[in-house]
Amino acid sequence: MARQNINNNESGLAVRNKLNENFTELYSLGGGGGAAIRPAYISGRYYPVENCGAVTSSGALAANSLALRPFIVDAEITLSSISVRIGTVQGGGFCRFGLWASGGSGMPIDIPLAESAAVSTASAVTLTHSIIVPVVLEPGIYWTGYVQDNAVSRVHIPTQPAALGTFLFGAASSAVASQAAAVDFLVSHTFGAMPNLTGVDVMAGQNTNLRAPLLILGAA
Repeated sequence: MARQNINNNESGLAVRNKLNENFTELYSLGGGGGAAIRPAYISGRYYPVENCGAVTSSGALAANSLALRPFIVDAEITLSSISVRIGTVQGGGFCRFGLWASGGSGMPIDIPLAESAAVSTASAVTLTHSIIVPVVLEPGIYWTGYVQDNAVSRVHIPTQPAALGTFLFGAASSAVASQAAAVDFLVSHTFGAMPNLTGVDVMAGQNTNLRAPLLILGAA
């Protein structure tokens, strides 16, 4: 992709398209002769949604509560799968996980871009949902979500989360902000197909005792 020059006599859609191409170039490896923001995602490899420390099993999440976490995609990626890791099992239990796009405010919107079916939590394994129709994530803010039908299963979380939700959206008080490392978001959701999150007051679910599960993106 070559750099697009904007001429003095151009306006409207032509200018917008050239700006989009130039910004996309910034996210491409070696784009415009400058340094890349990150290396390109490599097909067949797997990437955690945040740069974090070691992982550990979470505290048990309440049943029928959707645990949400924002993350940033800083280069285009085509997804082949999404995954979570079960740490503490519950025979007969099930979970679901997915990811959402964000709207202009950065809050999650619409139905998930990808979501798993109900998956058993009876084994301490990595649960992977394969994406049949490829999903392309352009650079921007996205959200992960996880829900389970029991209060026993525990999933892997980062021990040093990036506290991105508080960094991006702030907190209702300095006390909450000072505990940012443990703040994610919790929304009531009866176990089943993932919800449409447009208009849901996610900020009301900001929770200083919650670390949402760590999702893994598989690159197609």
